[in-house]
Amino acid sequence: MNRSPSIGDRRPGRARRGERGVVLVEFSMVMTLLLTLGLGIYEFGFAWRTSAAVTSGARSAARTASSLATDDAADYQALSSVRSDLLASGLLDNLQMVVIYKSTTSDGKVPAACKTNVTTSALCDIYTGDQVRTMAEGDFGATGCMTGVVVANYCPNVRNPIMSTADYVGVWVKIRHDYQTGLFGSGLDITRFAVMRVEPRVA
Repeated sequence: MNRSPSIGDRRPGRARRGERGVVLVEFSMVMTLLLTLGLGIYEFGFAWRTSAAVTSGARSAARTASSLATDDAADYQALSSVRSDLLASGLLDNLQMVVIYKSTTSDGKVPAACKTNVTTSALCDIYTGDQVRTMAEGDFGATGCMTGVVVANYCPNVRNPIMSTADYVGVWVKIRHDYQTGLFGSGLDITRFAVMRVEPRVA
């Protein structure tokens, strides 16, 4: 004799369907979290690569400026070092600014007034990304600074290479890092600097 399913018979099926729905919701939440985490790691990796390239460029430029001291090609060669490092990393088009400055503080940081391409009395030379990308050696005058730059207060000809009191020359590089996915915004500015003592000579 057949009998119709009772209410009690139908409950387990409904419970199973409800459990499947909960599992799908939980799965979508976990996948969203994992996807966001994965993209974050991906973006961090690219940002770290950009940071490493900028650091390398700043260090190369500081070494060059230090070794050439008062040579009238010091700024040109230092900027060429930055340009070469960024070009090799595919980041040259993202370069925004390079500052060569006299370091006078214990932390060696660039003077705040030198971080924008406006007139200042601070001891620094400010070069825009476009100037570095298109520069030629003939663009630099007898002082060692590029002709026509807005700020040229620390040209190679005024640097002090005397052994007992030699200057510390710094190079600050600013670059725009574009995010790949757009999930965390359009990008961010990355800045790095390096400072080295001007190669001294006996007075």
